Amino acid sequence: KGAEWTVWASSEDSAACFPAHVTGLAADGAGRMWVATIGHGALVMRHGLQIKGCQGGQAYYLRPRQSGQPGGLRGNTVWSIAAAPDGRIWMGTGDGTGGGLGVAILDHRGTFDDSSACRDCRQEQVDDQWSTLDLDGTEGNDSTLVSALVVDSMGAWMGTRDDKLGDGEGLRHYALQTKAWTVLRQADSGLSSNLVTDLAYQPQRREWWVATSRRGVAMFDGQAWHHWPRVGAASQMGAVTGAVRRGQALLPVALADRSAFDALFPSLPGLIQVGDDSVVYQVTGFKPSSGNLGPWLEIAPGLATDVAAGSPILRMQRGPASDAASQIAIDPKGGVWVGGRETIWQARGCPALRQAQAACWTDGGLGHWDGQRWKVYNRDNSPLPDQEVGAVAAGLDGRIWVGTGDGKSEGAGLAVLDPSTAAWTVYSRARLPVGQTLGSDGTNRLAVDPETGAVWAAHHSVVEVSQDLSGTMQRSTVGGGVSRWDGARWTAWTRTGGARLLAYAAMRDKGQPSTGGEMSAIHVDRRNGRVWAGGWNAVAGFHWLQG
Repeated sequence: KGAEWTVWASSEDSAACFPAHVTGLAADGAGRMWVATIGHGALVMRHGLQIKGCQGGQAYYLRPRQSGQPGGLRGNTVWSIAAAPDGRIWMGTGDGTGGGLGVAILDHRGTFDDSSACRDCRQEQVDDQWSTLDLDGTEGNDSTLVSALVVDSMGAWMGTRDDKLGDGEGLRHYALQTKAWTVLRQADSGLSSNLVTDLAYQPQRREWWVATSRRGVAMFDGQAWHHWPRVGAASQMGAVTGAVRRGQALLPVALADRSAFDALFPSLPGLIQVGDDSVVYQVTGFKPSSGNLGPWLEIAPGLATDVAAGSPILRMQRGPASDAASQIAIDPKGGVWVGGRETIWQARGCPALRQAQAACWTDGGLGHWDGQRWKVYNRDNSPLPDQEVGAVAAGLDGRIWVGTGDGKSEGAGLAVLDPSTAAWTVYSRARLPVGQTLGSDGTNRLAVDPETGAVWAAHHSVVEVSQDLSGTMQRSTVGGGVSRWDGARWTAWTRTGGARLLAYAAMRDKGQPSTGGEMSAIHVDRRNGRVWAGGWNAVAGFHWLQG
């Protein structure tokens, strides 16, 4: 006030209602100041410049302290706050980890002694009225958060942010009278993301295909952009016909027969959501009726929660294998193949064996676009050794080569799919015939010789765990370099094998490389009869921007 500042701040001896991290401020018509915070909900400064303690009349608002208790915030992080002309307070809420929980609207009715600060208030003493809005009217959006809010007599404007995907979902407008949502975002009329991981040209249809690191796959057909996230729009397909316990992988539904199922899910695995559960389940098959029971949808993983009879089922449009798309390959017939990385871990409902294998990922794998729809291959429906697919290439014979690996320490070998027969072949470093060598089970990139059809791989090292004769578990980092499949056998060039690769490798005590070299790119220059391999040659260290 004037030239003086009054400070409200948390300290070691202050109570929890005074936050250390303020995300937003809003003044209401009565001159009260509303404060949005990370982790401490929202509080209202209603005593002018007087500083009230948490036990001295300071009103604040949190999520209910007990599950099932009505009212309150959905989460204790408030990313944005605004005071509406009618006196209601709008808050963009979240879970504190970067996820959004929609918008909470508080009608305090001019009383504040019944806020969350009142621990002894009985429910009948609380006259606060709460309502909530899910972004776009869709439940279960745990990624996009409302980071900015402006409310007028007609409705609310909302700015969004997506910490998990690294950018945002543009602007939203919510109309109070019609309850309609309007979406304004660049991705609807242009490229879905500026974080591009690969680019490929489809000559038959003259299409440019773009893989993005966080927003799936985009395609430009010469006139407009088209975009496919892993999970698309939802439509209701009926309801669960009987109660199902948590962990079960069969969901009773009202479908006439297998043909009705095939019409709903022409390509497996399909995607659904059930009731209030935010988990997106894979539909892996159909089990026909038996007596008076069934039919059922076969799903993976098992249900994360109990499901009541009558719970609605939403069928989601199937997109590529992951929103974290990697390499793109175009096969001789014009089919588009895209690798997908693992980003969504779902432990609830995951079988014990999968948990022991650290394989409870619900995304990742190989996606195929045939011109009409997506088909996804993962560990549930194919011999793919890992769903962390970083490299894809189409052979001259039409076979699809898949390299697994996260670019750092994980990988499970290579796999080859023959689309004409649906047959798979899997190669791993430890299971090759005598006389053949594969640089590593981790692959960063694949390339095909356009004349000979040879397949080249740029590898990174992987961590392997083994047990010695004494029973002691040994952890070692192995592999790397460059490999070639010439149609009959594998050959590798690695630093441990004496190849002159300018690429980082861990060193033994005597200064000899212990890994094959960290290679990140590969290109076949057939015109000059050369193969170019890109590597990483640096000392491992921490970078403050990249972690």
